[in-house]
Amino acid sequence: DEPKIDNSTQEPMNCTNHTAYVQCLPAPNITCRDHLGIEKVFTGREVGFYKPIECRNVNGYSYKVAVALSLFLGWLGADRFYLGYPALGKL
Repeated sequence: DEPKIDNSTQEPMNCTNHTAYVQCLPAPNITCRDHLGIEKVFTGREVGFYKPIECRNVNGYSYKVAVALSLFLGWLGADRFYLGYPALGKL
């Protein structure tokens, strides 16, 4: 499955430490054995495991606001100030 995306940040909702976990559903009739040796046959509807994917930690900043600031006031460094990088904004 695809991760649930936060519309304001354009990143997965459960992104922490640059990692989000996506549900993986094994195909029907796939048999897996866990670390205890117990076999499980999947139907294609249940979660087999969670796959880690890389994401950006955006700390609640709005993607749309950052892009708008970059496009219209980027020459002033407004986007850098907004994102919490004042030293880069002063350059």
